[in-house]
Amino acid sequence: MESFDLTGIILDGIKNSASDIHIGVGTQPALRINGSLVRRAESQCVTADDMHFVMERLLTKDQIERFILEREYDFSFNLRHGSGENQRFRGNFSFERGNASLVLRIITPCIRTIKQLCLPEAVKHRWRRKITVCLSLPDRQVRENPLLSPRWYSR
Repeated sequence: MESFDLTGIILDGIKNSASDIHIGVGTQPALRINGSLVRRAESQCVTADDMHFVMERLLTKDQIERFILEREYDFSFNLRHGSGENQRFRGNFSFERGNASLVLRIITPCIRTIKQLCLPEAVKHRWRRKITVCLSLPDRQVRENPLLSPRWYSR
């Protein structure tokens, strides 16, 4: 039996400039690209065995036990790829419909500009000097949805 291609999915996310990678039992892995979830058509639906394989690749036995006990687990890791490039990720395992699911946030090495974020022109004119802004929500909302975690942007 061929093992789940976690590395291929992650590298596909990096190559396609995805902000997130979603892996859940019963669905094809998906990449969030420009705000939309795009299913990987070439991937099969993830099985419970696939998800267990993913957990064993990304977490230690103690971390897996903690995840099972607490029903959620946040972590981070670095992946060296390509010609020695290093990519950082933040991950969140949780339970969805009784099965484990994973969301990986690809941490970009550079802060995006207002233009790159496609924000309205009014936002640009509001700020006269170079500043950095953190867009965030209250902790409770971030814990309920890890995709709402703080993000830093500069102009």
